[in-house]
Amino acid sequence: MTATSALGKWKHGVLVLVLLAGMILTMSSVTWALVFPVRALGDFLFVPDTYIVYRHLQRNGLLNQLALAGPILLLVVATGSAVWSYVDDRKKLPKRDKILRKNRQQKLNVRYGIMMLKLAPFGLLLLPGMRDYTIVTPNMIIRQSWYASEPQIYPLDQLVCIRQSVAGRGIVFQDFQFADGRTFFVSGLDTQAIDLILHGAGLSDPWAVDCERPLNL
Repeated sequence: MTATSALGKWKHGVLVLVLLAGMILTMSSVTWALVFPVRALGDFLFVPDTYIVYRHLQRNGLLNQLALAGPILLLVVATGSAVWSYVDDRKKLPKRDKILRKNRQQKLNVRYGIMMLKLAPFGLLLLPGMRDYTIVTPNMIIRQSWYASEPQIYPLDQLVCIRQSVAGRGIVFQDFQFADGRTFFVSGLDTQAIDLILHGAGLSDPWAVDCERPLNL
């Protein structure tokens, strides 16, 4: 093996890695961009109208939206693959014979149209994630899991204290402890969400209280 051929293979490998990283980044970006409009639709469909004023507690990162991001990513990959195949097949159509090209183009459109219709039922995979939410209202925290028939409700007037800890990569975790012994665990709350919780609980400095139950990370 000559030095030139080895260098050529090395460059080819680097190019493949760069293209793969770009593809993953693009799919992740598209997925994350779609999470919020799908979440808004889920709010419209599943969050009761009685909760007039509320704020989501798990909007801060992709890991907190896996119930939605997973199915969305699956649909993005499947749709992207179908579009890529369509463009590639379209390039292979005959160029000189316009009649043959038109006939094959019509068949191609029908075939990929049917393929896209077959992807539509996979949109039902979004429904569990759209139903999964954690919100805070002026007087309670509501946690609705996608698999639970009824939401868990944590009245803010029963909030005793909050334990806060920082894990790897600077992720902040909060453990809310209530008078009835229940705990509520969440990460990455923004200042507005914390202020809303403290205002509803009537607590000015919940971190000053010594929480009895240790925070398990």
